[in-house]
Amino acid sequence: MKSHHLLCILLIINPLYSKFFGQDYKVKWGPLERNSGQMRAIIPKDNDEFFTLRRSGRGGLLSSLQLASHKDLAMKVKAKLKLKVNNQLASFEDVYVIGGKLFVFLSDKQKTKNVLYMQEYGTDVTPKGKVIKLAEYDIEKGRGSDFFMVIESDDHGFFGIVWEKYNKKSDKQSYGYHIYDDQINSISEGEYILPGDGSLTDIEYHYLSNSGDYFIAISEYEEVKSGKKIFKRLNLKGFRISQVTPDGLIDFNINLEDKRIMNLTMSSDNEKTFTLTGTYGEDGKSGISGVYYLRFNFNKQEVIDQGFKEFSEDFITQDWSDRKKKKNNKKQAKGKGSEPTLASYTLRKAEVLKDGSFITTLEQYYVIEHTTRDPKTGATTTTYTYYYNDIIAYKVGVSGEFDWLVKIDKRQVSTNDGGYYSSYSQFIDNGKLYMIFNDNIKNYKENGDFNTKLERVESSRLSKRKNAVAIVGVDLENGKLKRETLLRGADIGARVVPKKFIVDIKSHQVTLYSVRGKKESYGKIELKD
Repeated sequence: MKSHHLLCILLIINPLYSKFFGQDYKVKWGPLERNSGQMRAIIPKDNDEFFTLRRSGRGGLLSSLQLASHKDLAMKVKAKLKLKVNNQLASFEDVYVIGGKLFVFLSDKQKTKNVLYMQEYGTDVTPKGKVIKLAEYDIEKGRGSDFFMVIESDDHGFFGIVWEKYNKKSDKQSYGYHIYDDQINSISEGEYILPGDGSLTDIEYHYLSNSGDYFIAISEYEEVKSGKKIFKRLNLKGFRISQVTPDGLIDFNINLEDKRIMNLTMSSDNEKTFTLTGTYGEDGKSGISGVYYLRFNFNKQEVIDQGFKEFSEDFITQDWSDRKKKKNNKKQAKGKGSEPTLASYTLRKAEVLKDGSFITTLEQYYVIEHTTRDPKTGATTTTYTYYYNDIIAYKVGVSGEFDWLVKIDKRQVSTNDGGYYSSYSQFIDNGKLYMIFNDNIKNYKENGDFNTKLERVESSRLSKRKNAVAIVGVDLENGKLKRETLLRGADIGARVVPKKFIVDIKSHQVTLYSVRGKKESYGKIELKD
């Protein structure tokens, strides 16, 4: 027992290495350093070098964005981000490493134009060279909302600037784009208007392929009257994928057998074979009915294969307590209840494996807003509660069949923090899909293995005594799960932030981030593949 306490003390003082009980991976930790603001993003460069972006200050006009460069898990230099273009104030849009160089994207909205620039920053995190003008569009009178967005291909060989502008006066929505390679050479550009009624058409997804081709997924809606009210619902026959070119849109209509698309993600190979996958619902039913995929060849304008996997009642209720199941069954018997459903899931990007199969994960996420009023003063207080719960993972094999579908029972609840310590990070390595997230030590045995006999999984905790950082490995061949502790709060004396973890395939490593009071530390997991 004494030696165990000594180990904990050593890890807290100098957390160089920590191992989880399965011994598959070890985490190497860097030094504890003073935290100079809330972490916004970790941007990998190469090997053991990365950048970070954070917001410092008290918020609003008193806050600022700060860049820092890191090497060997330690901060080397930091500097305040200069939000200026040509000596004029500009708005921060994004930050990327492109062609091995760090670039900050800034927009300058003038009276008649909105212009997007990129500014290179050196390893000393100060501006380097002149700003590069990337894109612009005219601002019309009576304009509504408008914005820029930066997109990037999966292999980081291309990036694009896309924008949307809506004119209230004409009730017209128009779009534009400019695609570049990683050496900042222009590849393609143009503007376009979606056909049909712009108020009933939405771009659901932007996708830039590894060949530099730009695609959008478009959903069309129809107005449905209900008494004196009018509301929108998805018009199933109006869903399509379009390639955006300087000469216009090239459409590929998608037929998903009268299914209602809930969300989607896209991926492709270099032969313009696309995979579309996500969740679907059915008319007359609430919530998500299951998951789908569709593979199609854009050049040949043909569907290769497609499939649907409906969630069974056993799958939906596998983590329900016996009491909850009985209660629901009684309600259904009396005609007062409904069939169990899943709802409010967010989707991660599909990851295509070497053999052409792919895996996807999604997480149950929702926010509850609760407002109270003080009867004496009339003042109101609003509380936001963030829920990040179960993870669903599935794999579609080369043959087009759903090889497996699994659900990982997870409960994470927090208030007024945006769910900062919630959600999960994932990576694929050594024939498995891994997910890391904050959990409760009560869900595990003394040896670190998950307790499969629990009637209900306990909600995650962040205190040193109750916190456990879980790692779940899913075998890519058969979907078998192994869940155990990667770290314990009592051992590392810090809170990990899985949302900020970064997987860098080129460097074969995962960069971790943890917070301990006003200090922080970065960690590293070296991948085997």
